[in-house]
Amino acid sequence: YIMYDDVYEFLEKQSQKYILILLSDNWPCVYAILKNWGIDKFFTKIYISSEYPALKKDGLLFDYAMNEFKIKKDEAIFIDDNPELLEVADKKKLIPVLMDRANLHKDYSKYKRIQNLEEIKI
Repeated sequence: YIMYDDVYEFLEKQSQKYILILLSDNWPCVYAILKNWGIDKFFTKIYISSEYPALKKDGLLFDYAMNEFKIKKDEAIFIDDNPELLEVADKKKLIPVLMDRANLHKDYSKYKRIQNLEEIKI
């Protein structure tokens, strides 16, 4: 895993104004990575799919967060580098944003596409 330069500052700043929730299709070992990077503290809650009977792609992992935090239609932004997961987020009535740091999806136009976190205007 690597952390991009803009992540820490962005999360620190946004966590002072918003509830930040992390959804990850991963194993619990990711907690140690987030803590090592010093960014775990910026998330109100972290949902790791292996701890739930759910994945992002089936939409169920979204449901846990949306139900617990009472997230309503168009009230939350979902950022991911996988266009297929944006489709799932859109069906859940989240605002999907494609993170495309490597410019792999330069012709993608269905949802907003960004290459760094500063492009998100919250």
